[in-house]
Amino acid sequence: MKGAMIVFDGNNGAGKTTQLRMLRDLLESRGFEVLATREPGGTPIAEDIRSLLLSCDDRSDPMTTATEALLFFAARAQHVGTVIQPALEQGKVVLCDRFTSSTIAFQCFAQNFPLGRMRQIEAAALGDFAPDRTFIFDVDVEEGLRRAGQVGDEDRIESIGIHRLKKAREGFLWQAQQDERFRVIDASVSPENVFKAVRSALPRQLSFPRTSGIEGYSNSVSV
Repeated sequence: MKGAMIVFDGNNGAGKTTQLRMLRDLLESRGFEVLATREPGGTPIAEDIRSLLLSCDDRSDPMTTATEALLFFAARAQHVGTVIQPALEQGKVVLCDRFTSSTIAFQCFAQNFPLGRMRQIEAAALGDFAPDRTFIFDVDVEEGLRRAGQVGDEDRIESIGIHRLKKAREGFLWQAQQDERFRVIDASVSPENVFKAVRSALPRQLSFPRTSGIEGYSNSVSV
Protein backbone atom coordinates (compact mmCIF):
# COMPACT_ATOMS: atom_id res chain seq x y z
CA MET A 1 0.00 0.00 0.00
CA LYS A 2 1.19 3.49 -0.81
CA GLY A 3 1.58 5.55 2.32
CA ALA A 4 -0.73 8.41 3.28
CA MET A 5 -0.08 11.69 5.08
CA ILE A 6 -2.71 13.27 7.31
CA VAL A 7 -2.27 16.71 8.87
CA PHE A 8 -4.00 17.84 12.07
CA ASP A 9 -4.27 21.62 12.23
CA GLY A 10 -6.17 24.57 13.67
CA ASN A 11 -5.81 27.07 16.49
CA ASN A 12 -4.65 25.88 19.90
CA GLY A 13 -7.21 24.31 22.18
CA ALA A 14 -9.13 22.64 19.35
CA GLY A 15 -7.93 19.20 20.40
CA LYS A 16 -5.91 18.34 17.29
CA THR A 17 -3.09 16.64 19.22
CA THR A 18 -5.56 14.48 21.15
CA GLN A 19 -7.24 13.46 17.89
CA LEU A 20 -3.88 12.62 16.31
CA ARG A 21 -3.09 10.27 19.20
CA MET A 22 -6.53 8.65 19.01
CA LEU A 23 -6.14 7.99 15.29
CA ARG A 24 -2.60 6.69 15.75
CA ASP A 25 -3.83 4.17 18.31
CA LEU A 26 -6.72 3.06 16.09
CA LEU A 27 -4.59 2.69 12.99
CA GLU A 28 -1.93 0.73 14.83
CA SER A 29 -4.62 -1.56 16.26
CA ARG A 30 -5.73 -2.26 12.67
CA GLY A 31 -2.21 -3.20 11.56
CA PHE A 32 -1.07 0.05 9.94
CA GLU A 33 2.49 1.23 10.50
CA VAL A 34 2.21 4.80 11.73
CA LEU A 35 4.68 7.65 12.06
CA ALA A 36 3.47 10.48 14.32
CA THR A 37 5.41 13.71 13.98
CA ARG A 38 5.04 17.48 14.36
CA GLU A 39 5.85 20.83 12.79
CA PRO A 40 8.01 22.71 13.01
CA GLY A 41 10.24 19.82 14.02
CA GLY A 42 10.47 16.10 13.40
CA THR A 43 14.24 16.00 12.76
CA PRO A 44 17.20 17.29 14.82
CA ILE A 45 17.77 20.21 12.42
CA ALA A 46 14.07 21.07 12.27
CA GLU A 47 13.76 20.85 16.07
CA ASP A 48 16.60 23.39 16.40
CA ILE A 49 14.73 25.70 14.03
CA ARG A 50 11.56 25.12 16.07
CA SER A 51 13.31 26.31 19.23
CA LEU A 52 14.42 29.47 17.46
CA LEU A 53 10.98 30.17 15.96
CA LEU A 54 8.93 29.61 19.11
CA SER A 55 11.18 31.15 21.73
CA CYS A 56 13.23 33.92 20.11
CA ASP A 57 12.27 37.12 21.96
CA ASP A 58 15.23 39.43 21.38
CA ARG A 59 13.46 42.79 21.27
CA SER A 60 16.60 44.47 19.94
CA ASP A 61 16.46 42.21 16.88
CA PRO A 62 12.82 41.18 16.29
CA MET A 63 12.24 38.40 13.79
CA THR A 64 10.57 39.57 10.59
CA THR A 65 7.70 37.70 8.97
CA ALA A 66 9.94 36.97 5.99
CA THR A 67 12.51 35.38 8.28
CA GLU A 68 9.74 33.34 9.92
CA ALA A 69 8.45 32.12 6.58
CA LEU A 70 11.90 31.06 5.38
CA LEU A 71 12.69 29.30 8.65
CA PHE A 72 9.38 27.43 8.69
CA PHE A 73 9.97 26.13 5.19
CA ALA A 74 13.63 25.34 5.84
CA ALA A 75 12.49 23.11 8.71
CA ARG A 76 9.69 21.68 6.56
CA ALA A 77 11.98 20.86 3.64
CA GLN A 78 14.28 18.95 5.98
CA HIS A 79 11.34 17.17 7.62
CA VAL A 80 9.73 16.14 4.34
CA GLY A 81 12.95 15.14 2.63
CA THR A 82 14.49 13.08 5.42
CA VAL A 83 11.50 11.75 7.39
CA ILE A 84 8.08 12.11 5.75
CA GLN A 85 8.79 11.08 2.17
CA PRO A 86 10.86 8.04 3.16
CA ALA A 87 8.06 6.93 5.50
CA LEU A 88 5.46 7.29 2.74
CA GLU A 89 7.65 5.31 0.34
CA GLN A 90 7.71 2.52 2.95
CA GLY A 91 3.91 2.48 3.02
CA LYS A 92 3.54 4.11 6.42
CA VAL A 93 0.74 6.42 7.50
CA VAL A 94 2.22 9.76 8.54
CA LEU A 95 0.23 11.79 11.08
CA CYS A 96 1.58 15.33 11.41
CA ASP A 97 0.67 17.94 14.02
CA ARG A 98 0.57 21.16 11.88
CA PHE A 99 2.00 21.73 8.41
CA THR A 100 1.94 24.41 5.67
CA SER A 101 -1.68 25.22 6.55
CA SER A 102 -0.47 26.71 9.86
CA THR A 103 2.22 28.80 8.20
CA ILE A 104 -0.30 30.32 5.82
CA ALA A 105 -2.87 30.94 8.57
CA PHE A 106 -0.47 32.55 11.03
CA GLN A 107 1.97 34.32 8.73
CA CYS A 108 -0.25 35.32 5.80
CA PHE A 109 -3.64 35.91 7.42
CA ALA A 110 -2.65 36.92 10.95
CA GLN A 111 0.54 38.81 10.08
CA ASN A 112 -0.13 39.92 6.49
CA PHE A 113 2.78 38.21 4.77
CA PRO A 114 1.93 38.14 1.04
CA LEU A 115 0.33 34.84 0.09
CA GLY A 116 1.90 34.86 -3.38
CA ARG A 117 5.39 35.13 -1.91
CA MET A 118 4.59 32.35 0.56
CA ARG A 119 3.50 30.07 -2.29
CA GLN A 120 6.79 30.78 -4.06
CA ILE A 121 8.72 29.78 -0.94
CA GLU A 122 6.56 26.68 -0.59
CA ALA A 123 7.23 25.65 -4.20
CA ALA A 124 10.98 26.14 -3.77
CA ALA A 125 11.04 24.10 -0.55
CA LEU A 126 8.57 21.30 -1.30
CA GLY A 127 7.94 21.22 -5.05
CA ASP A 128 4.52 19.66 -5.60
CA PHE A 129 4.51 17.70 -2.32
CA ALA A 130 1.23 17.93 -0.39
CA PRO A 131 -0.57 15.91 2.32
CA ASP A 132 -3.36 13.53 1.33
CA ARG A 133 -5.72 14.99 3.94
CA THR A 134 -5.63 18.08 6.15
CA PHE A 135 -8.07 18.26 9.05
CA ILE A 136 -8.85 21.74 10.35
CA PHE A 137 -10.19 21.45 13.90
CA ASP A 138 -12.32 24.54 14.30
CA VAL A 139 -13.35 26.11 17.60
CA ASP A 140 -14.02 29.64 18.82
CA VAL A 141 -10.67 31.33 19.56
CA GLU A 142 -11.52 32.35 23.13
CA GLU A 143 -12.83 28.86 23.89
CA GLY A 144 -9.70 27.32 22.46
CA LEU A 145 -7.46 29.47 24.63
CA ARG A 146 -9.57 28.66 27.68
CA ARG A 147 -9.29 24.94 26.98
CA ALA A 148 -5.56 25.10 26.44
CA GLY A 149 -5.05 27.22 29.56
CA GLN A 150 -2.62 29.32 27.59
CA VAL A 151 -3.80 32.88 28.18
CA GLY A 152 -0.62 34.66 29.26
CA ASP A 153 1.49 31.52 28.58
CA GLU A 154 1.66 31.31 24.78
CA ASP A 155 4.77 30.69 22.69
CA ARG A 156 6.05 33.50 20.48
CA ILE A 157 3.87 32.60 17.49
CA GLU A 158 0.70 32.18 19.54
CA SER A 159 1.17 35.38 21.56
CA ILE A 160 -0.02 37.60 18.70
CA GLY A 161 -3.28 38.59 20.40
CA ILE A 162 -6.93 37.63 20.09
CA HIS A 163 -7.58 39.70 16.94
CA ARG A 164 -4.76 38.05 15.00
CA LEU A 165 -5.66 34.61 16.29
CA LYS A 166 -9.14 35.20 14.86
CA LYS A 167 -7.53 36.17 11.56
CA ALA A 168 -5.54 32.93 11.69
CA ARG A 169 -8.80 31.02 12.17
CA GLU A 170 -10.18 32.75 9.07
CA GLY A 171 -7.04 31.67 7.25
CA PHE A 172 -7.52 28.03 8.17
CA LEU A 173 -11.12 28.10 6.99
CA TRP A 174 -10.25 29.95 3.80
CA GLN A 175 -7.74 27.25 2.89
CA ALA A 176 -10.41 24.61 3.39
CA GLN A 177 -12.54 26.38 0.80
CA GLN A 178 -9.70 26.30 -1.74
CA ASP A 179 -8.51 22.69 -1.47
CA GLU A 180 -10.67 19.56 -1.71
CA ARG A 181 -8.15 17.61 0.37
CA PHE A 182 -9.08 19.70 3.43
CA ARG A 183 -11.88 18.85 5.87
CA VAL A 184 -13.22 21.18 8.56
CA ILE A 185 -14.07 19.42 11.81
CA ASP A 186 -16.34 21.06 14.39
CA ALA A 187 -14.15 20.79 17.48
CA SER A 188 -16.76 22.26 19.84
CA VAL A 189 -18.41 18.84 20.32
CA SER A 190 -17.15 16.00 22.51
CA PRO A 191 -13.79 14.39 21.65
CA GLU A 192 -15.64 11.17 20.86
CA ASN A 193 -17.85 12.87 18.26
CA VAL A 194 -14.88 14.76 16.85
CA PHE A 195 -13.15 11.41 16.37
CA LYS A 196 -16.19 9.97 14.60
CA ALA A 197 -15.94 12.89 12.20
CA VAL A 198 -12.24 12.23 11.66
CA ARG A 199 -12.89 8.56 10.91
CA SER A 200 -15.58 9.43 8.40
CA ALA A 201 -13.27 11.70 6.42
CA LEU A 202 -10.06 9.69 6.20
CA PRO A 203 -8.34 9.25 2.83
CA ARG A 204 -9.86 6.44 0.81
CA GLN A 205 -6.82 4.16 1.03
CA LEU A 206 -7.34 3.79 4.79
CA SER A 207 -10.84 2.41 4.06
CA PHE A 208 -12.56 2.51 7.44
CA PRO A 209 -16.32 1.91 7.47
CA ARG A 210 -18.15 5.19 7.78
CA THR A 211 -19.53 5.90 11.24
CA SER A 212 -23.20 6.83 11.58
CA GLY A 213 -24.54 9.55 13.84
CA ILE A 214 -21.59 11.88 13.33
CA GLU A 215 -21.97 15.25 15.04
CA GLY A 216 -18.56 16.79 14.50
CA TYR A 217 -18.01 16.90 10.74
CA SER A 218 -19.12 19.83 8.64
CA ASN A 219 -18.52 21.02 5.10
CA SER A 220 -19.28 24.51 6.35
CA VAL A 221 -16.41 26.94 6.81
CA SER A 222 -18.32 29.89 8.25
CA VAL A 223 -16.89 31.61 11.33
